[in-house]
Amino acid sequence: KYTVDAWNDQEGFSSAQDGCTAQNGGAFDRQIVVEGETMEVTYCWNTCADYGCYPLRLQGIMDFETPAEGSGGKGTHLYAEADIADLSAYSVSMYNNGSDTAGNTVVLSGSASAGDHILVYRDLDALNAYMGASDLYQIFIDGSVDEVPNGNGDDTVALLLNGEVVDRYGDIGVDGDDGWSDANIYDDSWGYRNALSVWYWAPTNSSDNTETTCDSEFPYPFAVCDTSSEVVDFLVNAGNWRVQAEAEGHMGVGPGDVFFAQWWNAAPWDKAHTGLYDDGWVFDADGFVTHDTGEDGAIYGKKDAIDAAWPDNTPYAADNDDGEYENYELADYTDSYTVSTAGDYNTVTMGSNGTLGFHTATAGQEYQVLETGEGYMYVRNVGQDGNSWYGKFTNAEYLSTSDNEILDMRIYPNPVNGNYITILTPVEGLKDVEVYSVTGRKLLDTTINNNTLDVSSLNSGFYMIKVTIEGQSKVSKLIVR
Repeated sequence: KYTVDAWNDQEGFSSAQDGCTAQNGGAFDRQIVVEGETMEVTYCWNTCADYGCYPLRLQGIMDFETPAEGSGGKGTHLYAEADIADLSAYSVSMYNNGSDTAGNTVVLSGSASAGDHILVYRDLDALNAYMGASDLYQIFIDGSVDEVPNGNGDDTVALLLNGEVVDRYGDIGVDGDDGWSDANIYDDSWGYRNALSVWYWAPTNSSDNTETTCDSEFPYPFAVCDTSSEVVDFLVNAGNWRVQAEAEGHMGVGPGDVFFAQWWNAAPWDKAHTGLYDDGWVFDADGFVTHDTGEDGAIYGKKDAIDAAWPDNTPYAADNDDGEYENYELADYTDSYTVSTAGDYNTVTMGSNGTLGFHTATAGQEYQVLETGEGYMYVRNVGQDGNSWYGKFTNAEYLSTSDNEILDMRIYPNPVNGNYITILTPVEGLKDVEVYSVTGRKLLDTTINNNTLDVSSLNSGFYMIKVTIEGQSKVSKLIVR
């Protein structure tokens, strides 16, 4: 992920940033300057493809080490973007050992409909046993006679239309062992294009010593593997999830058919005036998730979505011009959830009115898990308004603690114009005090044995202050004038 000036930098990315806006968020314009003679320009919107727009493209490359051994685990996965009446104009060729001349070639046949997945195989029985291929693909091309595919993990695979290369995996004329990035090598492994048409890979030898691709730590993404228990464990073991308010882009929005927050990404603590940042979500192993609406007992979301989710509550006028309730009073509640691993992304679907983070929809709300890390996930859902909504969540230092850990605390004056504030609590003892900037940077970490805190080192602005006494904590807003 890269931080860019969306309006000034435009497509000024270095090669280290992959040179492609399609895999970066933001409202990027693509500028085409035509000067002098007439030019004919072909491009694909929101894709990183090296070639123009064609109805057929490469989707995946396989070199599995299957129990059948030999060449049985080799396959080329194609995808039809549109109807194709005659596939025979297309062929798949291998460029082996760095050759710039096509070697083994198989010509396709038949026709395809938009959305069809096509498998060019060497041994269909082997791929059926290893990944259930016959249940996944609509069209099958037998390349065994032509020995296609025959790549050994470092050979280029190309898709040709009337003899001209229109798509390819690898570099034509470059042997993978000599000139490719290590990540591109698919020896005993696979390469696959995601929803943004960006290639990603499993480590080499990831299929070794496996009976099926689902036994691998890195199963082929198009295969159907029931790894839902791993997703549940990830959700449950994290404990308390919260919005990662201190991170850039912890909320975002874009068109409903786009997989990045094209229109807007929230700055750190951007919605601190709402009921969102002290909310938390706890998943259990029995398929239920509890939404703790925080010490303020309020949520933040679209008025239409919240009114539909809780029709028995009394609606009132939206709090802003965007049709949102900023602090909608709501008690903690529990919803059911299910997970699925069948698509390009793992999904978490709420059973009733529950949503994660900013409330945008009602029953059956599905969240695609776009990214995960240690105690971190980045999710997308399509809201009731038809837009894509994005949220970053973390289990780090849960901002809303459970009831028995909440410290009863009063801070005054707040806002403060002078050098000191008073922190009053009914609990006696040393007060551990931490103050954070809106970017999440810790500015003050001290312990006081009385009720007075020196804030003279803080500039005017908005801060978060956390006070802990004898294991009880509370996080509050602090404004310095």
